[in-house]
Amino acid sequence: MSSFNHSPRAESHRSTWRRFLRYRYLKEVSIGIMRGDAPSYITGFCLNVSEGGMAVRGCEQLNMGEIVDLRIELPVGLLCVPACVRHHSGTDYGLEFIALGIAERDYIRDACHALGERSERPGQFSPGSSGTTPQK
Repeated sequence: MSSFNHSPRAESHRSTWRRFLRYRYLKEVSIGIMRGDAPSYITGFCLNVSEGGMAVRGCEQLNMGEIVDLRIELPVGLLCVPACVRHHSGTDYGLEFIALGIAERDYIRDACHALGERSERPGQFSPGSSGTTPQK
């Protein structure tokens, strides 16, 4: 059984398959980086979140493969997890959650489900608003 979520469009474009749905979630995120002897925290902006990671924008340069600590308020509460920089395009970064236990995975899954439920309520959010929208 595959854990991939895909649309009919993704059927014909195998490279567009994703393991998890992304949910638009516009929120400030604190990114802890270790350069030198002491950690420092920078502010970024979450663009979307999924069970596997998140996209952020507007933070200082992060290096591919760099491990960071993320702190972000989700609908179910504060999330503090390590992540690895997996993608970089301009000021946008793709961060993959790493070293998660079962409890952390369940917590993130619950948050994503809450975001999905919020985005499915009629009249609750409109496209382009600061709400949440599932993204494939």
